[in-house]
Amino acid sequence: MSTQKQKPEIKTSDYERIGRSMESVVLHGYANRRRLFTTNFLRGLFFGMGSALGATILLALLIFILSLFSEVPLIGRFFENIQTTVEDAQTVR
Repeated sequence: MSTQKQKPEIKTSDYERIGRSMESVVLHGYANRRRLFTTNFLRGLFFGMGSALGATILLALLIFILSLFSEVPLIGRFFENIQTTVEDAQTVR
């Protein structure tokens, strides 16, 4: 005879209790609030700068690639229109 171990059922009330416990750990000072706020502020700051830098690099790469297609006979005008639209959007900002 084989006996299978049954996993105990975890109820939603158990999850709620765990959530409240974790929340109280942060709220009651078990975690250093100043360090937590500083870390989150710096993380947000670097995320914003990284996003702006990444978007700039991606846009420059897109313009470079579109400039390569401007000399293709059938689709050159289409890519030139896209390139001028992107460049105009850059000058507006």
